[in-house]
Amino acid sequence: MLDHAADDIDRGLWTDAELEGMADALDSLTAALRGQDQATVRRDVLVIDSERIDR
Repeated sequence: MLDHAADDIDRGLWTDAELEGMADALDSLTAALRGQDQATVRRDVLVIDSERIDR
């Protein structure tokens, strides 16, 4: 889905509001994958390096 979204974004088919929503969703996803929503994290099994370029 992200591959298709990237193509659509590149062609200018997404509004600023849609881009912001996607960025927020990706922030939430990366936080969950990092285990930041859990009380304790036993060990890292997946490292995700993401950066918002709109801030």
